[in-house]
Amino acid sequence: MINVNFLFLFIAGISFLGFIVNALFDKLRITNILPLMIIGLIVGPILGIINTAPGSTFSSLAPLVGAIAISFVLFEAGLNINIFRLSKVIVKATKFTFVVEIITGILLSLGIYLALRWSIVEALIAGFALAGPSSVAVPTLVKLVDAPPEIKTSLMYEGVATDSLSLIVPLFLFSVLAGATISPSALATDLLIVIVGSVVLGVVLAVLWLYILNKFRRFIRMYSWMLTISIVLATYGLSEVFGLSGALTIFAFGLAFSNIGNNAMSFKNTSRPKAAGSSAAAILEGAAGEIIKKYLTIPNINYIKNYQREIAFFTSTFFFVYIGMIFSISALTILPVVIAILLTAIIVLLRMIFIPIIGGFIPKDQPRNTLIKRVISFDVARGFSPAVIATVAISMGIVIPGFADLMFLVIFVTNLVMSIGIFASYKSKPRSSLPVTIA
Repeated sequence: MINVNFLFLFIAGISFLGFIVNALFDKLRITNILPLMIIGLIVGPILGIINTAPGSTFSSLAPLVGAIAISFVLFEAGLNINIFRLSKVIVKATKFTFVVEIITGILLSLGIYLALRWSIVEALIAGFALAGPSSVAVPTLVKLVDAPPEIKTSLMYEGVATDSLSLIVPLFLFSVLAGATISPSALATDLLIVIVGSVVLGVVLAVLWLYILNKFRRFIRMYSWMLTISIVLATYGLSEVFGLSGALTIFAFGLAFSNIGNNAMSFKNTSRPKAAGSSAAAILEGAAGEIIKKYLTIPNINYIKNYQREIAFFTSTFFFVYIGMIFSISALTILPVVIAILLTAIIVLLRMIFIPIIGGFIPKDQPRNTLIKRVISFDVARGFSPAVIATVAISMGIVIPGFADLMFLVIFVTNLVMSIGIFASYKSKPRSSLPVTIA
């Protein structure tokens, strides 16, 4: 049993280390993910200060730790994305996301199948669990790099969408391993239901909560952030109970909460004078704007954003340290390491190939054009989804030799490659004067 005093000191130490690492590596243009994972690696499997071996109580907490990190980080991400900017990039970003995710998943599965001789279903589970960048890592990346808001919004959207798919597809395939029969058409239908249902649930709950905050603003003004966080956690749990994607639901909740609740952002054009003969759609837009201003607008969005930024920083810091702590040293043999490196190379190469899909958002001037293409190519860090899938396999009693080791090794290698790639991209480039914001 972990000593309570030691646990308090450990949590406080992680907070301070996270701040120091974040400040130091922001200046060096390196993400803070890798050093935090190394800290966890030292505390856990190397020194054994905390027992994090497979099967331990600490390692079994991965789904809980991941869910909390996802809730706080993606809520903060949704709060800081402008919905009008998202609407401008969503078609190309969706095409880029799904093309890269599907082709990456298939090629990684093929590579794992040929290298490890797992069954095709086992290889597909591993391949699609590793197919997309981590939604917990992307916010760190987009705050670090100087890129157009459209690129940052596209990468944020990709992280959320692929993290959801990297959970949903393997979980369906686990059912196949357990003996269930699922046709491709049924899988596609279920995926569509999950995606649409998650977005609708997030938006509906955000609107409902905005109405409650607006209605009782005099009574709960001082507690609006704490109450909102409670609703965020409840939203994640409710989404998972309904068989939807908690990550996608939370992102939709944050997006709707911020853009509807802050009408200055969402309805900045509704007050413009309407020309004679304005369309019915314009009249409807104006009426909707008036309803939102009256019933759903709250004055303390910025107050909530400021507190949320701090809690998201802490939870993401602890999450990356935790990933390092539950890494298995037994994975560090030649074959798994070589496979992890080759899989990471495939991931980077495919991102390079499909950059033209969102190439219209990249500035044409050569130095920035090259830099941003490198940033997109090296946005390869894996984290939440493969870690959760690895623990789900254990909890379901599904034994795939070396499965968890491969998941955690690829997580480590992809984070290493991203850190080196971003650092190398910025090494000879002076810091830009552009603000580093998500949207």
